[in-house]
Amino acid sequence: MPSCLSLIYNMGYGARDMNTNGEASFLQDFLNSQGLFNQEPTGFVGRITIASIKNFQSLNGITPTGYVGFYTRTKIKNITCSPSVSQNPVQNITPTQSNSVTLSTANNSSNRPSVFLRVNNSQNSVITITENTSLTISWSSKGSSSCSSSGGFSNWSSTSRPLTGSVELRDTAQVSSTFTITCTNGNFSSSDSVRVNVKEGTKPIISFTANNASDSLDIIENTGVTFSWYASNADSCNSSGGTSNWATPSRPLSGSVELRDLMTVSQTYTLTCRNSSAISESKSIRINVKEAQSPTITLTANSSENVLTMVEGTPLTFSWTTNNADFCSSSGGFSNWTSPYRPTAASAELRDPIQVSQMFTLNCRNSSGASAAKSVQVNVREAN
Repeated sequence: MPSCLSLIYNMGYGARDMNTNGEASFLQDFLNSQGLFNQEPTGFVGRITIASIKNFQSLNGITPTGYVGFYTRTKIKNITCSPSVSQNPVQNITPTQSNSVTLSTANNSSNRPSVFLRVNNSQNSVITITENTSLTISWSSKGSSSCSSSGGFSNWSSTSRPLTGSVELRDTAQVSSTFTITCTNGNFSSSDSVRVNVKEGTKPIISFTANNASDSLDIIENTGVTFSWYASNADSCNSSGGTSNWATPSRPLSGSVELRDLMTVSQTYTLTCRNSSAISESKSIRINVKEAQSPTITLTANSSENVLTMVEGTPLTFSWTTNNADFCSSSGGFSNWTSPYRPTAASAELRDPIQVSQMFTLNCRNSSGASAAKSVQVNVREAN
């Protein structure tokens, strides 16, 4: 056990050396030195140790809870860290008329300064925070002439601190650290420390889809896309990448957006959300855009493609088939050929006899916006 025992961990039933950096054994050593724990240290705070702690607290005016907290740690520190008076102290003898002497000890514990350190207003010597949490460290001292700070982050350590003060650290907490303040009066010094354990924060959880697909989506050019998302454990979101009407510095935590720009090129669309602990998470969807496949058309007039030569007055029958087409129309020729709607596969016999040469055209398109046309030139000659 150190000669000056300044415990930094609060301890109750079940505390062990492995999670108190050996302080469970130090505590038992101290209780043994006080005649309250009559066995070798075990490094485990069990029922016997709890009973010893309660006896110590009762003897020192502390509520006997069996829990080693701030007041019990401070009492142990005052007992072990105060300079002891030797059995033969240096004496200053001043003769008087009554031949009495006045004794003064060279080492007086009342001359030791007192120091108290707090982190985020907690009186505990060990606190646990989430990463990226800001820290406010405050301290006070009595009976000292100067103070210094050590440990912690780079902007905490300083060779000169006021006797009483408060500092908000600009660096947010990323790793566990111990913060110490030490004050002196020239003859004696005292320290107080707080251990700040940093735990990993909880990331936002994001559900992000495009046309109900996550990760990637394959579409035909000019197809519309609807993005939907939901974020939990988040306070703000933004979107980036993709087309101009997707990227924005602010998105709600849940929503749905149908893009007005028709997709023509492959791009990655990203949603990023953050929480109050400054922890962010992103989800991205790759939209792979394929060139639209145009329809194919086979059109014949009296079983002839492209060009048909016939005698005037001969009946005329058109037949057609298509592939990858959803809508068709016909144009040219005479009035009973032209139509805004034709099936994608059919045949049509024209009732009006053909008297003059004309071009007959079938136009087809698909849902991707791709279109194609096929024509047959019908040349008419006079009958012999």
